[in-house]
Amino acid sequence: MTIERRPLHVERLDTLDRVADELLEAYLDPDAREMQHIGSYELPTEAGVERALEIARELLFPGYAGPDVPRSDRAELRALLRGRVEELRVALQRQVYR
Repeated sequence: MTIERRPLHVERLDTLDRVADELLEAYLDPDAREMQHIGSYELPTEAGVERALEIARELLFPGYAGPDVPRSDRAELRALLRGRVEELRVALQRQVYR
């Protein structure tokens, strides 16, 4: 079995550079002090960010990350997923606010 190697498209690199440049401009913009939290008293907590990332991993890799996902009917799985998505929303909202 041979693996086809494809060159990385310049378009992707341009997009990454553009996103990085836009973030840098936002970080350094003197008129955007609400974005600059250096020296702030209410920053995201390490534990809160870790929890949000763990919930995201559980959603992206069910059965591999986090608790087992039981085999059940569609309605039960939907309810389980909806609860985890809501938990992620709350966790992210808290940390982004901070």
